[in-house]
Formats: sequence, C-alpha cells, structure tokens
Amino acid sequence: MAKGQPKRRLHRLTDREGRNCMIDEPRKPRHRNGVLSTRLAGEIVLYDPQSSQAAALNTTASAIWELCDGTRTVEQICAEIGLQYGVPCREIRTEIGENVASLFQLGMLCE
Repeated sequence: MAKGQPKRRLHRLTDREGRNCMIDEPRKPRHRNGVLSTRLAGEIVLYDPQSSQAAALNTTASAIWELCDGTRTVEQICAEIGLQYGVPCREIRTEIGENVASLFQLGMLCE
C-alpha cells in the first residue's frame, strides 16, 4: 500500500442465502438507477421494476439507504449513523456492513 493512502478494510459477510460477499470500505455505494423508493410510516420501501425485487427497510436500514448517495464510504456512513443514534461506529460497523451488503445483493445499490 502506498504511503498516505487510506487503509483498506474488507468485511466478509454472508447474505441470507449463505453466499459470501465483501464490502470494501473505500467504495462509495449509491442507489442503482431505476430503483424506486417511497416512505411509508417512517420506513422506506424499495422496488426494482427491472427485477421485480422489493424490500421494506426498517428505520435504521432506511437511514443507511438515505446515506448511500455515492459520496460516502461505508465507514463514513457508519460514522454518521453512529452520530444519529449516539453509539460509536465500532459498535455498529458489522450491522452497517451487513445492511449495505444486503442492499447490494438485492441489486438496490451499485458503486
């Protein structure tokens, strides 16, 4: 690794089907074009008309979705969620990574 470059951290996660997936923190996830979202009762519902996939996000996952705008790394998203909920990023890093990985696996996010 070149001097001055940020340390890359990979999270090895397993999705609901038991497949391994990796989240590379320097990447900046963003909503995939064509994915529709609407807010219902404080939560977000996503729908991808191309694949007919849908996802209902709880309050925390909704906050993560809103921060996945292509300008933040997973680590930065973790820090912002930590500030919103008053918990250190280190305590929620795995949960944030799993949520982001799930949204990638569903095809709702891209880089």
